[in-house]
Amino acid sequence: SQSVAETTEETPAPVETASTPDEPEPAPTSRVYGSENDSSRILVRARRNSWIQVRDNNSNRLVITRLMRAGDSYRVPDQTGLVLLTGNAGALEILVDGVSVPDLGEAGKVRRNVALDPDLLRQGTAAQ
Repeated sequence: SQSVAETTEETPAPVETASTPDEPEPAPTSRVYGSENDSSRILVRARRNSWIQVRDNNSNRLVITRLMRAGDSYRVPDQTGLVLLTGNAGALEILVDGVSVPDLGEAGKVRRNVALDPDLLRQGTAAQ
């Protein structure tokens, strides 16, 4: 058990040396999910960490479930019947055709069954 204690005390050292100038940090941290969705009109971008889930209500199928970290984005498939569930509505920015739409709610607000419909999102009525 003594060797375990020694290794845990030494773990901060590699973390400090990991941020060397020749290793760019921002590139691997921001991820784009759904990049295969070429015709996507809706982009969900995380301002802060937020758990999201997208369901297809037409086929009762889960499309994506993941913790999105600040800077991550998800290109929503261009299809009807998709709804978003999030544990932190204020942490998300939604863009339709590249233009930011009204927020889904304040920070920490849970939103369920948000219609991922371009027109409803633009009108600010998707989260009713």
